[in-house]
Amino acid sequence: MASPVDDTIPIEERKVVMYFVGGGMVQGHPCEGPISWKIVEETKIPMFGVNFRKCVTRETAFPAALQDAIAAFYYLLGEGYQAENVSISGDSGGACIAITTLLYLNRYGLEIPECAILISPFVDLVDDYMGDEELLNLDFLNPEMLGMVEYQYTENRPDLRATLLSPALDDLPEGYTFKGFPRSLVAYGDAEMFAPSIIEMIKILRAAGVKVQVDIGKDQPHNYPYYTHDRSENGFYGKLTPFLHGRGRYEDS
Repeated sequence: MASPVDDTIPIEERKVVMYFVGGGMVQGHPCEGPISWKIVEETKIPMFGVNFRKCVTRETAFPAALQDAIAAFYYLLGEGYQAENVSISGDSGGACIAITTLLYLNRYGLEIPECAILISPFVDLVDDYMGDEELLNLDFLNPEMLGMVEYQYTENRPDLRATLLSPALDDLPEGYTFKGFPRSLVAYGDAEMFAPSIIEMIKILRAAGVKVQVDIGKDQPHNYPYYTHDRSENGFYGKLTPFLHGRGRYEDS
């Protein structure tokens, strides 16, 4: 595959996608797996994989990942990229970090990426994910492992576990708001354990006036864009380029 970077375009006019890999915030290479590579292939926009600290010790639990995310965004700005040309993306736990980063930047009136791509976002760190027997049977996620991650990631700030770090519960700390959140493409499988919380998250975003385009993988598990071969106009990868260029369709699909 040819490089998507066109050196003839001034850097202040180039687009770039920041990417936060999934893995429950405890593991994952910056551009691990096919999702990031498929995004580059489909959109011809470079990917900037953020090697945020994983919460494998108390010292690298939250807010370490948030600090690294903000540093990465400002690195791009320092290199000459403009905030309106930066998109932020992530899958699963990486999407959770992307959302927290946007909320933080918005809270303090800082520059913010132009749009967000959120794939199967982990947006409820309180749920034990044992309540829906059908989804438990269909998805590959392990509720016991999710519970471990929920504890490890929030070990330093358990007070934020049900608020800032669980945005699907719609109980953000004072000063934080989804108003001003950038337009978002949210993708999930309707057979994944996170589906109910993601649906709530979409409702919350729309109630705050955020433009949200939704891509639902029919009968698909968690992180379904990882596996799909669908490149049709109505599939997730077919929607990416129009969305990133401001031509998204902001209705359920």
